[in-house]
Amino acid sequence: MESGNHLELFRSHMPHDFLREMLVTVYDCYVDAVDQCQTLYDEPEAVNMRPFHRRGLIEQSLRKAAKQFSGVTASAERGVVGDDGQFGWWYHTLIRCGPIALTQNTVGNPNELVRPSLFRQIYAASNPQLLLFSRVEAGPVSTEDVRPLPEGVRLYGMLLHGRSDRAPLPGFAVIRFPNREYDGYLPGSIDLFREFPEIVAERTQTLADEVAKPAEEEQVEEPTPRLRLSQKVEGASA
Repeated sequence: MESGNHLELFRSHMPHDFLREMLVTVYDCYVDAVDQCQTLYDEPEAVNMRPFHRRGLIEQSLRKAAKQFSGVTASAERGVVGDDGQFGWWYHTLIRCGPIALTQNTVGNPNELVRPSLFRQIYAASNPQLLLFSRVEAGPVSTEDVRPLPEGVRLYGMLLHGRSDRAPLPGFAVIRFPNREYDGYLPGSIDLFREFPEIVAERTQTLADEVAKPAEEEQVEEPTPRLRLSQKVEGASA
């Protein structure tokens, strides 16, 4: 897949209105997470719990939003971890639309690579083409041992978002595509703030008067599964 073609492939299959709904979801869930955590917890615990609560709101809201669009599906999946193909306890939402697959993550900035995990490395190995996966120490891995992306998926992207310097507003929301080695991103991105400036303006104006203090420091990564992650991913042309 030549540089830039991944963006064309994504746009040709992912409904533009669903991208709009994703941005609305991010904004609304950021606000709801702050409000709900402040209601449930004292301030120290609210700060600790907010990123996890927000993640849960976004994940389930994306699954609900997908039901509004023909051809878009979203399911809760558990990623493969460990040396023997065990499934971890941490769910993630996998969005599908034709040959496109998408997950979401919080990062510090749009260029930051999401913490490596086996399931993300397996997903990313489809960029730019579907690959066979092998275990370094044990030879080829059976398709029964790991769960690659569903048949027909040719491109894996990530909805990346992060906070502004004022809670509870998001500071960015972009779609990026990790390379097959999972050590960087393919060129280019889809900036949802630029795609839908009216949503940004509307939500920012509505919330501006409610935001009075800087955002506290947060943990943005998901917990590391307790199972060992010594399994490595290699690719060979399918």
